[in-house]
Amino acid sequence: MKLPSKTLTLWLVVFCALLPLLSSCGDSASSSSSDTLSILHITAKATPNGAVFQQILHDFETQNHVTVKQTIAASDATQVYETSLVAGKEADVVMVNLADKATEWSKEGAVIDVKDLAQQWGISSQLIPEATKEWTQDGKLVAFPYNGFKWPVWYNMDLLKSVGITQAPTTTDELIADGKALQAAGKGGFVVGGNDWSGYTLFTQFMEAYMKADEIGNVLKNGTFCSNPNVMKGINLFNQIRDSGVFVKDVAGLTADQMNSQFYTAGASMMSAGSWAFAGASSDLANHIYLGGLPIPSGSAYDKPTAYQGYTSMGIWISPNGQKHLDVVRKFVQYMFSSSVIAKQVSTGMIPTLKSVQPDPNASPLLKQATTELDNRVSYISTNDVSVPGNVQQNLIRATGLAYTKGQSSPQICQSLEGAYKQ
Repeated sequence: MKLPSKTLTLWLVVFCALLPLLSSCGDSASSSSSDTLSILHITAKATPNGAVFQQILHDFETQNHVTVKQTIAASDATQVYETSLVAGKEADVVMVNLADKATEWSKEGAVIDVKDLAQQWGISSQLIPEATKEWTQDGKLVAFPYNGFKWPVWYNMDLLKSVGITQAPTTTDELIADGKALQAAGKGGFVVGGNDWSGYTLFTQFMEAYMKADEIGNVLKNGTFCSNPNVMKGINLFNQIRDSGVFVKDVAGLTADQMNSQFYTAGASMMSAGSWAFAGASSDLANHIYLGGLPIPSGSAYDKPTAYQGYTSMGIWISPNGQKHLDVVRKFVQYMFSSSVIAKQVSTGMIPTLKSVQPDPNASPLLKQATTELDNRVSYISTNDVSVPGNVQQNLIRATGLAYTKGQSSPQICQSLEGAYKQ
């Protein structure tokens, strides 16, 4: 017998009311059942660590009888997440770094506070205190800290020695002199993605040469560049570096991927890049790389060249949808922090956030250098990513691109930076 549509609808309503555990009854298509987990992450399959991560996900599926539905995004991961969140179709778990718009997610209710879960699931006590601190906002643990980083300046000593430079520069005067020697010999100098986040980070690093963390943090939070004398000294320093020919040709139009490619193929002698890029260097190239810091000027706030380090390279975030499926999310998080999974990733160069686990110096010669020698060579500074308002970050990156164009004055650059906060 065919029921009238109104009667069928009534029966469905009654059935859903009586048996909520047996039916989704109107849940969005993206919602996970007890045997499905949806993940948004940034680890591309074609990257050196991609194959390892895919095997880790496969093993989780097999061991827990769970189907993992993954969405892989890159530079647009935050936008992908926010768009899906508005539609109520966001992934249960998000694995991205703490930067850009993600710095606002906790404040906006886009992700849940995992502080209590970290304690209940036995993870809090394992974490390095500094990692917990970096991922805590307003008393909330915004995600499970998962991966750290070292971010030095790479020097190809083979290329530098070919023009008579026997040591990596430690002062900006030496950097300028080395840049001129490389340029005269037709060799590539300092490469950076002047058109994206890598260029923004290097510019900021030069800009904060005369400032400690609190001061630069306040500047980036409030967008007060032009009125700060130390900021202007830093911008003047950057312009001096730019106009002296230290950077490679057409640096203003390059991206981070092009930066890596140019350095990996000996088209440049220097670049600033994080430990995530170590795996991309061939063994032959790695043997010629010296990891150091960004040279400092006279009167700098630091006594050694500067480099970045931290624990915000990747976290495991839980979405509102994930909160509805905490049983399967718990299995995944505890699995990701298990000794066997951590060991697999450490063997490929991961810098763990756990007190009991150290980076594996045998993972690569560059990681060994970064973890055993870099500390004595540099002064570590903060990236201050969390200081920049999330809705300003992309505007600020675009504004910074102006600085890599020759002829732009310090007042023009600082006004462009301040304009990023007004858009």
